[in-house]
Amino acid sequence: EVRLIAEGDSENITAVNTGTIDVSAKEEGADGGFVEISGPSVIIDGNIDVTSEYGEVGTLLIDPWNFYILSYSPWWATNEDGDNYVRWWKDLPGSSFMTEGWMESFTGDIHIQALNDVFFKLGEERTWSGWTEGVYPTDHLLTLQGNNFTIEAGRHIDLGNDGIVMANGGNINLLTDVDFVSGIPLTDNGVGDIYLGSGAGLISNGGNINLVGVNINLTSLVNAGTGTVNLTAQKKILDDADRAAVDIIADTLNMSAKGIGYSCSNPYQRNDIETQVNTLNSAQARTASLYLKNFGDLYVKSASAAHNVQIEVNSNLTVGDISAASVDLDAKTGSILDDLNDTTAIRANKISLTANGNIGSTSTVGDMDAGYLDIALGGGSLSLSSKGNIYINEIASANFLTSQVTNVNTGVNAHDVFLVNSAGDITVDSAISAEDNILLAANNLNVNADISTTADDIDLIALDNVNLARNISSGDYIGITADFHSAYLGKGGDGTGTISQTAGVVGSGIEDLVLGAGSGIDLHTQVVTLEANNSKSGDITIDNIGNLTVVDSGVNNQALGGKVDINVHSDLTVASDAQITTHGGDINLTADGNVYVNNISTDRSFTGSTPPPSSGTVTITAGGNIEDNYDQNSNPDDIYDINADNIVLSAGRDIGSGSKAPIELRSNGLSIIKGNDVSLFHKGNLDFGGFSGESFSLTNAGDLTISGDITTSGDINLSVIEDPNLTINATLDSGGGDVSLSATRHILLDNFALIMTRGGNFTAQADSNNNYIGTYTMNPGSEVDTASGAATPGSVLISADDAEIYGTVFSGSGDITIAPNLDQTIGLGGGIGAFRLSDDELDNLMTTGLLTIGSSSAGDISIDDITQPGKNIALITGGKIQEQGVDFGTEIVAQSLSLQAVSGIGSGNALETEVQNLSVYNSASGNIKINNSGLLNITEVAGVAGVV
Repeated sequence: EVRLIAEGDSENITAVNTGTIDVSAKEEGADGGFVEISGPSVIIDGNIDVTSEYGEVGTLLIDPWNFYILSYSPWWATNEDGDNYVRWWKDLPGSSFMTEGWMESFTGDIHIQALNDVFFKLGEERTWSGWTEGVYPTDHLLTLQGNNFTIEAGRHIDLGNDGIVMANGGNINLLTDVDFVSGIPLTDNGVGDIYLGSGAGLISNGGNINLVGVNINLTSLVNAGTGTVNLTAQKKILDDADRAAVDIIADTLNMSAKGIGYSCSNPYQRNDIETQVNTLNSAQARTASLYLKNFGDLYVKSASAAHNVQIEVNSNLTVGDISAASVDLDAKTGSILDDLNDTTAIRANKISLTANGNIGSTSTVGDMDAGYLDIALGGGSLSLSSKGNIYINEIASANFLTSQVTNVNTGVNAHDVFLVNSAGDITVDSAISAEDNILLAANNLNVNADISTTADDIDLIALDNVNLARNISSGDYIGITADFHSAYLGKGGDGTGTISQTAGVVGSGIEDLVLGAGSGIDLHTQVVTLEANNSKSGDITIDNIGNLTVVDSGVNNQALGGKVDINVHSDLTVASDAQITTHGGDINLTADGNVYVNNISTDRSFTGSTPPPSSGTVTITAGGNIEDNYDQNSNPDDIYDINADNIVLSAGRDIGSGSKAPIELRSNGLSIIKGNDVSLFHKGNLDFGGFSGESFSLTNAGDLTISGDITTSGDINLSVIEDPNLTINATLDSGGGDVSLSATRHILLDNFALIMTRGGNFTAQADSNNNYIGTYTMNPGSEVDTASGAATPGSVLISADDAEIYGTVFSGSGDITIAPNLDQTIGLGGGIGAFRLSDDELDNLMTTGLLTIGSSSAGDISIDDITQPGKNIALITGGKIQEQGVDFGTEIVAQSLSLQAVSGIGSGNALETEVQNLSVYNSASGNIKINNSGLLNITEVAGVAGVV
């Protein structure tokens, strides 16, 4: 360490080095030494060595009153009167200098401490005293060896108009207004600017550049390359360069001043600092504004101003923390993006954001994320202009008003504008109209003004409630969600949010509507499709203008006992892949037009053979038809259109009579209030309470009891499958249509059963699957009537494994046929057989037409004591017809008798008959033996044997 100090207060006192000072280090691990040359005036004209072979270079400290950095030893100056004259260094008392050449040859850190000013006089033309000609241009560039270069001045540092300092990776530090007692800049008398003239510059090639002054005047380039530039001004950071020129190039920039980006010639006039930096790490305009223009992508980590922050970039702008009274950001060719740090935000009373690309960003579907641009607007205004999507998150407002958004413009169709208030509510208090997709999300969302978009979508999302009081319309889609759970925010979704409406209509007749809530939905709509989900409590209530189709996930109320109530002033359709469900609650579907049903359930199930739900009624009321919207292949075991504890259907026209008929149902109770033609499948034991219409068809998988009257002007078809029973305990009046009863087991016409066809035919088949377990029973008091009120009576066909006819069958002149299903033997009168009809039961079969008993597939017919005078009887069997026993009493008394057998008629013992007309036919074997009393007209005898 060497210190050469010339003490004294006279400007003529000089510290001079003309020899050699060597503090170099040759030892391994040793750094170069320290040399100080200090005095009012300093002359350095010798050799100073602070190098190190193995360690860091040392430092040369120069400490004069004033200091000049020259291109050469004598220099050319201007006196106070403006006259040019030549001076040598020895004519400059109290001033010191160092030439460009000496500094460029020096290896080590240079540290200049000037009590007053430091001037750069690089590149000035030099002339020699006494010469009248001979102007020699000199070098503008001071190139250092790559070591650190530091200047501290008690007053100004002036680089002039041509001086360029270049360090090869070392730091460049310029500090003014330094108090050399404390060693701290900007604490002395407030006099000490840094001037970079129009041709000057600082270039570090990766080293840091640190400028500290009262004012920093940037009219030329400060270039740190990949390094950092730090600017600290007691007053302002000023610029007088062309706005197209770059003032600062660096990887990272830090600035602190009262104001940043003002004119050098008028410090109250805006003149942007032009930069080409990657990161604005910190920028503080303590009492005024910050004006900055950056070329290339820029990350603003932290920026603040008392008044305005205005930053323009020609590419992407990434935002961290920016706070000011007003913030204006403009990404000319790129996007304005968030730094993905939720603790940072733009905090201002007025925010204007302009981007050619997006404002904010997101990578999340269905939830906000860190890419949303965070703002804290307070009660101020927000202007948004973008040709891309917009994602904004307000983080500090208890109630954000849409009237605070003074402009939303993208300039192109069908982009997204997403506005989130993660700190509180959003109130739509001014109309929002755009060509873009709009999303508003908050704790509570209050819509008190119209919202519309002509392009695509509107999404309204609340972590709590959505309260609607005005109209909402879009060009395509509307989504409204209350009780939304934001995984990103970690709140919402507790089951307490509702969607409610006090005025207005959702939709304009062309939109798809998707709804979600936790504790209820109540809306007036005009949309074409609907999805809705409610999770915890409350009902779903929709009143829609125009046709409505329930689509995709459908309408689902998961709240225990919660209802679904949909009223449509046209047609209502449940799409083939959609559903309407509750958790035990009622479902009420009403349409002025048709209702097309599919997958409607009060226990959220549609398949299987489990019992029907124990709670929940489905009521469907249509001004037109109620039709199946999905063909279930007529098998209610597979999937059901309607599944409920009780089902109530009412239609102005038909129910289940379309091309996809019937409608598949599962319930414990079914009521048909109104309808014309009705065709239904039903699963579950059912007590049906009756119907009045044009026709009625019901197939039931389970026991079916008809306890209420069915009155039609057309056919009535009742069928039970899966081995259940059919019981009739009411009136079936088909008004001229046919009545058909079918059961895989038994059919019972109970005491109060009355079947009237008024000329239509009656058909009943027990054991329709032919399993030998089906009986057709008519209890006393029951009646089948196919003749009353008809010009032409209908016929009767009863098939079963056995029959018990204690009620009456009246067909007038219509035929009655009683037949076993398969090959059962038949016992008539006192005859023995699997299928038996007593003479009293035959009395109950009242017809003047033909009474046919048996079939070509039936077993033997055994007869004993049938007395049916006046009746026309036909007996048909696939076996033989024989008397029961060997007595010689009359087995058959009738008006006419037709006998048809395969293996004999009275072959063993002759049949004793008392008939007037006889026709017999035996086709295969055995004899025909008949003993008749009285006059006999034989109309036909045919077969393989004779007559006895």
